[in-house]
Parts: sequence; structure tokens; C-alpha cells
Amino acid sequence: MRRLPESQQEENNVHSNEMVTACFNPKDDQMIVSLSGSPDWHILLWNLKKGLLGKIHIGLSAPVDNSQFFQITFNPHDTSAIVVTGPNTYKYIRSKQPEGKEKDLKLVLKAEHTQINNMEESRNLSNNYTCHAWSEDTGRILVCTDNGEMIICENTGEFKAYVLQSPVGSSIDSIHAFSNGFFVCTGTKFFIFKSSMGDDRAPLRKTGERLSIQMEMPSQQHAIEGQKIRSFVVNYEENAIFAITDGN
Repeated sequence: MRRLPESQQEENNVHSNEMVTACFNPKDDQMIVSLSGSPDWHILLWNLKKGLLGKIHIGLSAPVDNSQFFQITFNPHDTSAIVVTGPNTYKYIRSKQPEGKEKDLKLVLKAEHTQINNMEESRNLSNNYTCHAWSEDTGRILVCTDNGEMIICENTGEFKAYVLQSPVGSSIDSIHAFSNGFFVCTGTKFFIFKSSMGDDRAPLRKTGERLSIQMEMPSQQHAIEGQKIRSFVVNYEENAIFAITDGN
């Protein structure tokens, strides 16, 4: 977490002393978006040379358990779109050039979606969103919950479909997009879901059985039992994974 300089806090009316999540623009390494913590809960769009470009409140006011995670990302296909997820939080934000009375601002941030709308009413899905990722091949957003539900949204933010093969009952702690699907992680287990083109009812399908992390030294296998993978990356060839657990 990064502490804001006091002068910048006062200038931009930011009273939080921490950032809970941040992400670089994948198409512009001078741009970064971040989410400040309590009491502000502002999405802040920065240029590393020019400073703050725009901000918007995400609607949180009550205290939030710090053990729960927020995530913020740019749409890699259209970086004017930003999504933030977290406990009882799904926001789809669009940045645009100011017009009219807004011309004194550098950029305007507006919320196009403040929740996932039009989900199937028969499904009682958790609204504690643990992670999300943008599909590399379709541009859609995969949003996951603390109860193992997987929700597909269009790249414009609207609900698209519920993934029928979701690992319900196990919190999905991290996901990662690859060339034609997603790696989905529960605890220290991985599932592979691939895009199913042409079938709107099942846009993602599970491939194979779940995979487990295997330590190089069998004697060390017990060291990761009971831990959760909080973040991971996949190499360019998509044949190796580097993971970080909550036990380091």
C-alpha cells in the first residue's frame, strides 16, 4: 500500500492514508488507476508526470474488513473502461474528455454500472466479489465470488451469463486470463476454463480435472496445505505458473 503525501491529500480532498489496490494502464505506462481506502473510497486516475486526472467515489461508506480484497483494472482492449470489484462492490467506470461545465477538469469519470444487473433471479449469488479478469479473446469480464460462483459480463459491463460449471462452495481467490480462457484458483487448486464460442448459454467450459500445486521437494508439500493463492502469473508460453500464497 502507498501512503499519499499530505500536500496531495489536501489538494485533492483525499483523506485516506492508503491505496488498497492499483493497476497500470496496459497501453500507457504513465497512467495508473488506484482505489483509496477508508474513509474516501475514491477511484483515482493518475498520470505519473501530470498528477491526478480525475476521481469518483465508489459508494462505500460503512467500514470494510481489511482482510477482504479489492481489485481494480483497465479494460486491456479499451482503456477508457475501468472495473473495480470487492465486498459488495462492482463498479464499471468510463473515463472521457470533459465537456461544457466540466472543461476545468482533466478527465471525467462516470459510473455506467454500479452493480451486476439482470442476473438470473433464480440464483441466489454472493455479492462479495473476490476477483475479476478480462478475456483476451472475447474482451468479456469474468467476475468471481467468495462462494465459487463465476459470472460473465460483457465488455460494456452488463451481465452476460452464469458459468454452470462454477466450483460453488469454495471461494475463488484469484484468476488469470490466458489466450482462450481463464485459470481459476480455489485455495491451492487450479481449474482451466476455455471460451466456448457460439454458445451464449455456456460461454466458458471447464477443461479437465482440477490441478494442484506440486512442490519440487515432496517433503515441503505440507508447507502449502491450508493456504490460499492470492495472486499468480502465467508465462508467455502458458506452460508455467508463478503463484503467491497468503502464507508467502
